[in-house]
Amino acid sequence: MTPNQSRIFLPAMHNTEVKLRADVCYGPDDPTLWPQPWVKEFCHLGAIPRKPNNPNDSLSIMWWDPTPDDFESFGGSVVGGLGELSGSKLLSLREMMSSMEGRIEDHK
Repeated sequence: MTPNQSRIFLPAMHNTEVKLRADVCYGPDDPTLWPQPWVKEFCHLGAIPRKPNNPNDSLSIMWWDPTPDDFESFGGSVVGGLGELSGSKLLSLREMMSSMEGRIEDHK
Protein backbone atom coordinates (compact mmCIF):
# COMPACT_ATOMS: atom_id res chain seq x y z
CA MET A 1 0.00 0.00 0.00
CA THR A 2 1.08 3.56 -0.60
CA PRO A 3 -0.57 6.87 0.22
CA ASN A 4 0.91 8.42 -2.93
CA GLN A 5 -1.16 6.68 -5.61
CA SER A 6 -4.31 4.66 -6.05
CA ARG A 7 -2.65 1.65 -7.69
CA ILE A 8 0.72 -0.07 -7.68
CA PHE A 9 2.10 -1.51 -10.90
CA LEU A 10 3.69 -4.92 -10.87
CA PRO A 11 7.35 -4.45 -11.79
CA ALA A 12 8.95 -6.68 -14.38
CA MET A 13 10.38 -9.65 -12.51
CA HIS A 14 12.75 -10.80 -15.22
CA ASN A 15 15.89 -9.61 -16.95
CA THR A 16 15.25 -7.00 -19.61
CA GLU A 17 17.37 -5.41 -22.29
CA VAL A 18 17.73 -1.76 -21.34
CA LYS A 19 18.37 0.52 -24.30
CA LEU A 20 18.19 4.22 -24.97
CA ARG A 21 15.21 4.93 -27.21
CA ALA A 22 14.57 7.60 -29.84
CA ASP A 23 12.87 9.82 -27.23
CA VAL A 24 16.03 9.68 -25.06
CA CYS A 25 14.22 7.59 -22.42
CA TYR A 26 14.63 3.97 -21.40
CA GLY A 27 11.00 2.86 -21.72
CA PRO A 28 9.65 0.74 -18.85
CA ASP A 29 13.10 0.71 -17.23
CA ASP A 30 13.34 4.52 -17.09
CA PRO A 31 13.32 5.50 -13.40
CA THR A 32 11.96 8.97 -14.20
CA LEU A 33 8.82 7.59 -15.90
CA TRP A 34 7.70 4.64 -13.76
CA PRO A 35 7.70 3.63 -10.10
CA GLN A 36 10.81 1.57 -9.43
CA PRO A 37 11.11 -1.58 -7.33
CA TRP A 38 13.22 -1.29 -4.20
CA VAL A 39 16.56 -3.03 -4.71
CA LYS A 40 19.20 -2.82 -1.99
CA GLU A 41 22.03 -2.06 -4.45
CA PHE A 42 20.01 0.70 -6.18
CA CYS A 43 17.91 2.01 -3.30
CA HIS A 44 18.12 5.60 -4.65
CA LEU A 45 15.80 4.72 -7.56
CA GLY A 46 12.80 4.74 -5.23
CA ALA A 47 13.59 8.36 -4.27
CA ILE A 48 13.21 9.77 -7.80
CA PRO A 49 10.07 11.93 -7.83
CA ARG A 50 7.40 11.63 -10.49
CA LYS A 51 7.08 14.20 -13.25
CA PRO A 52 5.21 17.26 -11.98
CA ASN A 53 1.80 17.98 -13.54
CA ASN A 54 2.54 21.70 -13.54
CA PRO A 55 5.01 22.65 -16.34
CA ASN A 56 6.04 25.70 -14.25
CA ASP A 57 7.18 23.51 -11.35
CA SER A 58 10.89 24.02 -10.68
CA LEU A 59 11.50 20.26 -11.03
CA SER A 60 9.85 19.98 -14.46
CA ILE A 61 13.13 20.78 -16.27
CA MET A 62 14.34 17.31 -15.19
CA TRP A 63 11.79 15.78 -17.60
CA TRP A 64 12.54 18.10 -20.51
CA ASP A 65 12.58 16.32 -23.85
CA PRO A 66 14.85 18.33 -26.17
CA THR A 67 13.62 18.99 -29.70
CA PRO A 68 15.55 20.23 -32.74
CA ASP A 69 14.17 23.72 -31.97
CA ASP A 70 16.07 23.65 -28.65
CA PHE A 71 19.37 23.22 -30.49
CA GLU A 72 21.32 26.13 -31.97
CA SER A 73 23.62 24.87 -34.70
CA PHE A 74 27.05 26.38 -35.31
CA GLY A 75 26.94 27.67 -38.88
CA GLY A 76 29.87 27.33 -41.24
CA SER A 77 31.52 24.45 -39.38
CA VAL A 78 33.54 21.85 -41.26
CA VAL A 79 31.75 19.16 -39.25
CA GLY A 80 27.94 19.10 -39.34
CA GLY A 81 25.74 18.67 -36.30
CA LEU A 82 27.79 20.84 -33.95
CA GLY A 83 26.03 23.39 -31.79
CA GLU A 84 24.65 24.03 -28.34
CA LEU A 85 21.41 23.88 -26.42
CA SER A 86 19.34 27.04 -26.21
CA GLY A 87 20.41 29.47 -23.51
CA SER A 88 17.04 29.55 -21.71
CA LYS A 89 17.02 25.77 -21.17
CA LEU A 90 20.64 25.80 -20.01
CA LEU A 91 19.79 28.55 -17.53
CA SER A 92 16.89 26.47 -16.17
CA LEU A 93 19.18 23.43 -15.83
CA ARG A 94 21.84 25.51 -14.05
CA GLU A 95 19.25 26.93 -11.64
CA MET A 96 18.02 23.41 -10.84
CA MET A 97 21.59 22.20 -10.33
CA SER A 98 22.35 25.10 -7.95
CA SER A 99 19.16 24.41 -6.02
CA MET A 100 20.05 20.72 -5.69
CA GLU A 101 23.60 21.52 -4.61
CA GLY A 102 22.19 23.81 -1.91
CA ARG A 103 19.81 21.12 -0.69
CA ILE A 104 22.67 18.60 -0.58
CA GLU A 105 24.83 20.96 1.46
CA ASP A 106 21.93 21.65 3.84
CA HIS A 107 21.40 17.91 4.25
CA LYS A 108 25.08 17.32 5.06
